[in-house]
Amino acid sequence: MKEVAIEKKKPLLVMFTSNNCTFCRKMISDTYSNQQVKELLRGRTESVMAHSDHYASLIKKLGIRGYPSSLLISPEGEVLDFMEGYV
Repeated sequence: MKEVAIEKKKPLLVMFTSNNCTFCRKMISDTYSNQQVKELLRGRTESVMAHSDHYASLIKKLGIRGYPSSLLISPEGEVLDFMEGYV
């Protein structure tokens, strides 16, 4: 996805999640499944989920302390926004 975001010059929205995270499941089912949110993101960002088991070193590097956490990253790799917790 990172390569697609760079190629299309769109920000990358990454949601970090973990096992047994009630609010992660709620955010997926309520927030990201909401039609208005889908329309807002469609065509403007590339979105991906990153599970804590697979991205432990990146999570540590970014200083993520809780889940869900979402980062909006520019095509150049700059963190534009960081949202910790259920949104």
